[in-house]
Amino acid sequence: MQESLLGRPKKETLANKAELKAAKKQRHADYVQRIPIEGKFGQGKSGYGLNRIKAKTAKTSYAWINSIFLVMNLLVLLRSFLPSAVIYDLIRQLKIQIGRYYDDGNQNGSLVF
Repeated sequence: MQESLLGRPKKETLANKAELKAAKKQRHADYVQRIPIEGKFGQGKSGYGLNRIKAKTAKTSYAWINSIFLVMNLLVLLRSFLPSAVIYDLIRQLKIQIGRYYDDGNQNGSLVF
């Protein structure tokens, strides 16, 4: 992926017109590819508590992040195999259990290990 351009834009000439057009097309393709990835991070933060992880070590933080994305991917697979009513009930129960964990003695509502 190409970073955003810094500084003054290059002047378009006959010699570099194709090069500038190809670079613009590549920047757009990178941007379009990044949209669903950023959306999944947003979903993880808002729906699965990805922004509430406050682990004491980098290793446990990494494990929590991987676990949350594993659950998100498992739910995608689950949706393809089970009827939606069963899935919504399972998700509701999971969120109730996670909510109980946050409410039980954890004053700031973050995961600390």
